[in-house]
Amino acid sequence: MKKLVLHIGPHKTASTYIQKSLLENTAYLSSKGWTYPDDEILQYGHHPFVNWLLNGDYDQLEHYTERLKALNSNILLSSENFDRLNQQQIQKLHDVVNKCFEVHILYVYRRADEKLISSWSESIKHGNVQVWQDYALEHLLRPFVSSCLGDTGILLKYAKVFGKQYIAVVDYDIAKSDTQDLVELVLALYQIDDTGYCYNNQVINQAPNKKIIEVLRLLNRYHSKKTGTNAQSKRLRARFFKYLNNEAAVRKKIDNLPAWEDKVSIADTFVLNRLKANFHKEFDANIVNYDDSFVLPAKVFALPTVELQSDSDFIKKLYADVMSVEI
Repeated sequence: MKKLVLHIGPHKTASTYIQKSLLENTAYLSSKGWTYPDDEILQYGHHPFVNWLLNGDYDQLEHYTERLKALNSNILLSSENFDRLNQQQIQKLHDVVNKCFEVHILYVYRRADEKLISSWSESIKHGNVQVWQDYALEHLLRPFVSSCLGDTGILLKYAKVFGKQYIAVVDYDIAKSDTQDLVELVLALYQIDDTGYCYNNQVINQAPNKKIIEVLRLLNRYHSKKTGTNAQSKRLRARFFKYLNNEAAVRKKIDNLPAWEDKVSIADTFVLNRLKANFHKEFDANIVNYDDSFVLPAKVFALPTVELQSDSDFIKKLYADVMSVEI
């Protein structure tokens, strides 16, 4: 029976980089008996496939699975949105794909503190107005159902349905410390010869510095107060970054704003230590690049305080300038 590898993310673990790399090498993968389907693609990943499950469109799911089976090839599907499926939806996924393939689950595990802060930055780009302290507290108070801290819960749901023996975990931080390419690890895991594979180490979705993220948060908040809606948040974001690209002086002004940053280290906290211990208790044996000598170094993050106000003259002027940008 052919293999179906489901790369389920999660978010903020270089999923877009992996997807883009696989999509750019579809011809090479095909020559090795593997298909990374280039249909039903949204932003490099197979997010529509997950949407069918989320929306209960099971006929579409079954028809697409039959099309994949007809390719008579091993299949790689990737979407970080797989981490949003509940137990019943994962069971339905199993019922459909297990009839056609031997299914393997691929998961990338990343240090919780870095992922939490990266997730906050991403949320601001999509219109969130929370200061990072409130965002972090919301996740730390309910870590087991957190979208960015609930690694153990996500994988246990998949293990219950597909079997723990079919789950492979790549440790993002160990790979990074060894300067290993995540895609190279994936190809080796599934015994795909990479002799002619074209690696592209381009950084995808690199987060701007935290001062720029904080200014965008303040713009989001000012926009929300002024209009009563965040419906234009994506358009505001697009205008903001286009404006910064064309206005080097403004970018420099943001970079040189007076110090309004907290130096924060949250890795060595009870909650995150407990989450890490629980994950390793359950899935140590599944980590394909496991290194028991690896020690995660403490990391200090420079994060915004709440001193700059959304109704400051600087933000009001910047908002007017940004909203005048055509996109």
